[in-house]
Amino acid sequence: GGVRLTGDPHPSKGRVEIYHNGTWGTVCPDSLGDAEAQVVCMELGYAGGKASIVNTPSSKGDVRIWMDGVHCTGRESRLQKCSSNGWDAQTCHLSQDVVITCDDMEGQLRLAGGKNTHEGRVEIYHRGEWGTVCDDRWTLREALVVCQQLGYPTAITYH
Repeated sequence: GGVRLTGDPHPSKGRVEIYHNGTWGTVCPDSLGDAEAQVVCMELGYAGGKASIVNTPSSKGDVRIWMDGVHCTGRESRLQKCSSNGWDAQTCHLSQDVVITCDDMEGQLRLAGGKNTHEGRVEIYHRGEWGTVCDDRWTLREALVVCQQLGYPTAITYH
């Protein structure tokens, strides 16, 4: 089964649900923290994520609780590979909920090290960190694409 985030208009944020036996259900929030958020977000294709507690649970008994006691190291490839109390656990009490917010900056660009925000070295965000972009064979055309992605109408120079 897969995982998804629900309850928020942004696809990179929400309560985690897992698909099992043909039905979507939730994961008990009691043990969900940043390591579990990291695994969920990576499984969904994001660079990582964080968990935050919400005092009002979004599920009021209308959603099946598939997993309880989930503990991850943060290195698992899927939530199902984390340790847990097993499927269909009934020891969960939904007094609060956990919202996972995934880092959806993957592939974003920025200019760094310039005299102002309109110039600098091109960097790209990949797997949770910023790195430089090799500029071999760059022309004004590539600079124009970067500038347009950053919201500028044109590129004036490049080196």
